[in-house]
Amino acid sequence: MIAKISSSNSLAATLGYNFKKVEKHEASVLLVQGLFQAENGIYSRSQVLADMLQTIPPRCHTKKAVFHCSLNPHPDEKLSDEALSQIAREYMGALGYGGQPYIVFRHNDIPREHIHIVSLRVDSEGRKIGDRFERRRSKRITDALERKYGLIPSGHSQKKKNVSAQPSAVDIDAGDIKRQVAAAVQYVLGRYAFQSVGEMNLLLT
Repeated sequence: MIAKISSSNSLAATLGYNFKKVEKHEASVLLVQGLFQAENGIYSRSQVLADMLQTIPPRCHTKKAVFHCSLNPHPDEKLSDEALSQIAREYMGALGYGGQPYIVFRHNDIPREHIHIVSLRVDSEGRKIGDRFERRRSKRITDALERKYGLIPSGHSQKKKNVSAQPSAVDIDAGDIKRQVAAAVQYVLGRYAFQSVGEMNLLLT
């Protein structure tokens, strides 16, 4: 499972990105923590934005106070809403955001379903949540969650099943080089997962 963490100074824009996916039926609200609980389970961008802004004290000096993270299980994983909700809770708790208000979205806009989490980097007193070695700690947490729930590791090269036949080497004399290169790249991406662009380039050469 791969986590991608970012910071933003615009809570409205970050929530807007996710709620636009909801409006297009490309995402759904999976979990709400520390915010108003809608009885019908339907949440709006304006409602969540207002609730979150109320928790930020007026004298907050943190410029990028918005926490935005995506958790991306291995493409072959098929996890239930309950499983993803539990993973989100444990991830946020271990990272130090268990007591923070946050909302979790399940995205299905691409074949690999994943979740996005929006929270705040400051507590109700205006103190910034510790982010020292955040990405390193995040990697340890996702590794632990993979082991705990028996998830497919996403951090190393691994062959996949049901892939297309291996294309022949790119032949300049055969013409349509763009199509040949695209076929080769698609084949490699369909069979392997990479930790870096360098790993992919090494296999393509």
